[in-house]
Amino acid sequence: LPPAHRAGLLRRRNEYIAEKLAFLHYFALTLIVDGRTVFDFAHLTGALERFLRSEAATLETPSIVRRIASDTTMISSLASQLIYSGIFVVVDRSERSGVLQLDFPHRRFKEVLAARHLEQTPDRLQILKQCLASRDASEFVFVYFTLTAEQTDVLSLILPRTCVIGEPYFGELA
Repeated sequence: LPPAHRAGLLRRRNEYIAEKLAFLHYFALTLIVDGRTVFDFAHLTGALERFLRSEAATLETPSIVRRIASDTTMISSLASQLIYSGIFVVVDRSERSGVLQLDFPHRRFKEVLAARHLEQTPDRLQILKQCLASRDASEFVFVYFTLTAEQTDVLSLILPRTCVIGEPYFGELA
C-alpha cells in the first residue's frame, strides 16, 4: 500500500471498535458453520456488509449503515483496517491467482470468539446441531460446551448421536 493509504488505515483503526469486535465474533462463527478454514478479502467484505446490515446492534450501527450507503469504499476500508490491525494472519499468497488467503491466528481463538457469539444467538441449538454434523467443528462444539450455561441442552444434542453407528464422527465413538 502507498504510505498515505496505510497511514489513513492506521488513523481510522480505532473507529467503531465495538462493531469490529462484534463482527469478529460473528465472522468466526460463520467460518466454522460454513466449514471454511481460510478466507480472502472478498469473503471478508461480504461478511462484514451482511453483518452491518442485518446483525449489528450497537448505537453506531445506523450511522455506519448510512455511511455505507453513501460511501462505496467504507466496507473495504473497514475490512482493510481489520486486516492491518494484525487480527488475521496470512495463510497463503498464491502467485498464480494473486489472492491473499487469511485466517485467525489460532484455531482456539476463532472457536472462543464463535462460541461467545453463538451464546448470544437465539437459534444457537439449531446452529450447534448443524455443527455436530461436521467433523471439523468437533473442537468448536467442545469449546462451546465448556463456555455455555446450557450444557444439559448441548449434551441432549450430542448423546443420541453416539448410539448411531455410521453417524459422522460421534457414531464412530460408539
